[in-house]
Amino acid sequence: MNTKLIISADDFGCNSNINVAISDSFNRNLCTNTSLIVNMPLTEEAVEIAYRNKFEHKVGLHINLTEGRPLTDSIRRLNLFCDEEGNFNAAFHTNTLTRLYLNTKIIGIIREEINEQLEKYIKYKFELLHLDSHHHIHTDYAIFKAIKPLIKKYNVKSMRISRNLYNKNTLYNSIYKLIFNNYIIKPSVYTTDYFGSIDDLLNLSKDKIKVKERDVVELMIHPIYEGDTVVDANIELARKISN
Repeated sequence: MNTKLIISADDFGCNSNINVAISDSFNRNLCTNTSLIVNMPLTEEAVEIAYRNKFEHKVGLHINLTEGRPLTDSIRRLNLFCDEEGNFNAAFHTNTLTRLYLNTKIIGIIREEINEQLEKYIKYKFELLHLDSHHHIHTDYAIFKAIKPLIKKYNVKSMRISRNLYNKNTLYNSIYKLIFNNYIIKPSVYTTDYFGSIDDLLNLSKDKIKVKERDVVELMIHPIYEGDTVVDANIELARKISN
């Protein structure tokens, strides 16, 4: 049995350009899965596109606490998460301390928001029940603590690990990812063995990371149209291979 490869298109629902680019990526076999942001103005358009193009069974949830407007009221009053207009500001994600630790009250407020995002996702009758997140916030330990009880509540089937197909980690990041992936997230839910971007894979040092037969690898892409061409927003190579 060979290594299994999952290619997941992030940010479905973010805007019309991305929605169409992801749909066309499915049609051209450039991706196998996508994940939906449910709190954006173009979410409903994305849902309609998924059903019209018959890839609704391949749509997970892209948890979002960093962009757009929250679905719940309480989090809008937290300046670590929202600005004066009540929109996400990603402030918590820029501070190592708040990525690792938040008090019980704040974690409860975060859980309320993520619960509402899960409810909205389920309302669309998507069944993949895979979780990842915008800007990888679910791999912040404080945020994962908010998510963990919801994994069992909603029978979540799978969840993205912290990026580990990556050569440029500091020692601190490498240790954190090892602990998070192997001792925090994997005991709670099904995960792949490796995760990263196409760029990570191309620059992978085979001396440091050895992907074995039977391993499951997830690669994220960010499809977007530039002119008439679908490109991966995060990698120059996509400009050459997507024509």
